[in-house]
Amino acid sequence: MCIVCLIFVVAPAHDLRARDDIPARKLRIAVMNFESNNCPPEFGRALSEMVTGRLFENELFTLLERNNIDLLGRHRGARVAKRLDEREALRVGRMLALDKVALGSVSRFGDFNIEVRIIDVKAGTVDLRVPAKVEDEEAFDDTARFIAGTIDFHYHGVSPITELFDIAVTAVSLRPVGDLAGGTSRGYGAHLHLYGNRLLYSVAGRNARALLLAGYYQLDSDYRSIRYLRMAPLGMFAGYRINLSGHVDFYPYAGVGYLVSWASYDTIEERTYEENIYRDRRYYNPFVSLRAEFHLRLGYRLYLICTPFYTLFVEKERLGQMVAGDIGIKTLF
Repeated sequence: MCIVCLIFVVAPAHDLRARDDIPARKLRIAVMNFESNNCPPEFGRALSEMVTGRLFENELFTLLERNNIDLLGRHRGARVAKRLDEREALRVGRMLALDKVALGSVSRFGDFNIEVRIIDVKAGTVDLRVPAKVEDEEAFDDTARFIAGTIDFHYHGVSPITELFDIAVTAVSLRPVGDLAGGTSRGYGAHLHLYGNRLLYSVAGRNARALLLAGYYQLDSDYRSIRYLRMAPLGMFAGYRINLSGHVDFYPYAGVGYLVSWASYDTIEERTYEENIYRDRRYYNPFVSLRAEFHLRLGYRLYLICTPFYTLFVEKERLGQMVAGDIGIKTLF
């Protein structure tokens, strides 16, 4: 529990320090239609619109819509071409009093190779290049999210995420059911999550996720004959990211693992004339578990995790079951 509290205090503080770098005013930026090479022009336009939509959710930028760029350009006597090189983009940007202009290209040679450039209109230099590579157009939405996030991080002075892994710490509240409820009543504990974001890409696509989960539980009992029951789960899970909105993701997970349990109990439930005589035993039980994780974005690297889950583990001649939920913080790396 102390670890969870520490992350709640320290991690948001890092976010607040990052926000100190936000300019005093919003940056005026326009995302031009991306150039399409060896693929239909609709692909470039679609990706540029996706990036625009993601940047629109950010409080740092004021975006000029493409239609407004064309209208203002014609009003001031400029011809805004469908495809702009850096020189033409700078000219249009200065005419429209922009701070930044985003240019990009989508090239297909087997996979899609994408590059986005952010040009500083005043200095005439490239602030940032964001390359990406995807297998098919179905991954464009995730790519747009990655590009917009990298731009966001750059102008807030925050190092971009690698997308390799994430770490989360959560507090757990659980309720035993079935055979396990016969000796215990409730429990609490903590989880440590390690998400491998790219481990399953080649098998199940860009949204597939792998999760290594370790934890600790302590269960209470209403019986004097049970002094304590402690558990340590260690499991591997596979899941899939489903984007519900700009700030909320849903991850269904299924996994297996082992549950190590320590129990201290008296074999005689009621002793009339003497104190309980406890003995300790350790158990190793395989388990299967289903998780439904909701990730709510709090900041540039932070997500709030809320997860209901169900775990079933196998004992000799018995089945232990738990319904539970955890809540905590995920940090992106």
